Amino acid sequence: MKRVKEKLISMVLCVTLLAGIAVQPASAAASAVEDGSYTTSSVEADTAKQSSTAKKTPERSGETLTSGDYEYTVNGDGTAVITKYKGSDEAVTIPRTINSRTVTVVGNSAFRDKTNLKSVTMLSSVTVIEDWAFANCTSLSSVTIPTSVVDIGGGAFYQSPWLANYPDDQVIINGILIKYKGTDSTVTVPSSVTKVGDYSFSGLDFITNVSIPNSVTEIGYKAFYGTSIKKMVVPNKVITIEYQAFNSCTSLESVIIPESVTSLGSEVFDNCPSLTLGVYNGSYAEKYAKANRIPYIVYNNISDFEYTTDSDGNVTITKYNGSYFDVRIPPIINGGAVVSIGESAFQENTSINS
Repeated sequence: MKRVKEKLISMVLCVTLLAGIAVQPASAAASAVEDGSYTTSSVEADTAKQSSTAKKTPERSGETLTSGDYEYTVNGDGTAVITKYKGSDEAVTIPRTINSRTVTVVGNSAFRDKTNLKSVTMLSSVTVIEDWAFANCTSLSSVTIPTSVVDIGGGAFYQSPWLANYPDDQVIINGILIKYKGTDSTVTVPSSVTKVGDYSFSGLDFITNVSIPNSVTEIGYKAFYGTSIKKMVVPNKVITIEYQAFNSCTSLESVIIPESVTSLGSEVFDNCPSLTLGVYNGSYAEKYAKANRIPYIVYNNISDFEYTTDSDGNVTITKYNGSYFDVRIPPIINGGAVVSIGESAFQENTSINS
């Protein structure tokens, strides 16, 4: 039994060498990245590519309506989306209703380039702030965002003093990490975060390691675009990884994707020449890797194992209940590193070959 145990522990240590090999797809054209951040020069191209793989917006009428200083469209549920602010006030409170329709969305580029705007207040009717909504508002220093907001798009406050002067390195609003402003190469995202926002680390090529907490359910588009991260363990509550999230991470060697992920956008791992994915048998990520010809390792499903977790979060496998002849033990189970194999974990599995 001792020899079996030694063999299994050795297998855990060597599992990353086992891979199903495919051919990396051709490099895709990359959007502009400037000064360690994102630019707005390729917004139109990004928007077109994201339409089928990234954000899903409610159905809207095609008609643009006008009320005072605002242009707006109507969602399928009858609520209003502000699409353009035509006024010139320095301080704006976004109305709760327009023509008796509740305002729920500040639309894409709605206040963009309003360089005299200094203060904006959103009321509790607002739930979404779309991409570039307040981009290039170079005088905007005061922003009030209600707790009702559940999504903030990429570049929403790009080049605003409010973003630049935010007191913390990680700009976190209602659980959304909208931007990392620090200079550390290793970053630990706090457990208050539920979404790693669009462009949040984009273009920061000094970033080599980011630890994401188990609270996160979504990784936004271009979140880690062009960084120098080498390895990533995606938490086991993540459902969605959006368009180009890890694109052009040329140092990226390993990403372990849990079974919880059911949506991966296009070009997520393009231009990552050294990458091997860690996926689970029969998972969405395995199918994605095959379809996109990305090298990958297939681990046994977590449900095949019984295990314990110590006070430090480390995992010991106590029993294998699977039926595969060749077992590939996952290096991570429910966020904890697999560090040991219980003495009798595989004792009754006489059919295992490796």
